[in-house]
Amino acid sequence: MIKLINTALAQVNELVPCLDGTWADPSLGCVSPTPGSIIDPQSSIVEIILKVGSGLAIIATVIAVVALTYGGIKYSSAMGDEEKSAEAKRIIYWSIFGLVGSLLANSVVNFIVGILS
Repeated sequence: MIKLINTALAQVNELVPCLDGTWADPSLGCVSPTPGSIIDPQSSIVEIILKVGSGLAIIATVIAVVALTYGGIKYSSAMGDEEKSAEAKRIIYWSIFGLVGSLLANSVVNFIVGILS
């Protein structure tokens, strides 16, 4: 047990400095602690807003696709009932509207990120 603790303490002392000012394990080398898609502390407010906007657009797209599927199932199960059919058409209409809006928003966010990058 003591040998294991001494080995762990010896490895802590053998860290190597990286170019960004951090320290890394010699067996791993200098690797970025977070992937580029995650917001890091050095991000500007514009980058944070754009990444959050892109994430919200993706969530809205998923919700619109689920609503569109639900509307399609509801329409196919209406079996000629005019009220159910009209309600399903309304769901399909607004989910397509939401899908187009979310895809447009995602495209705008990607365009702005491309300009700023």
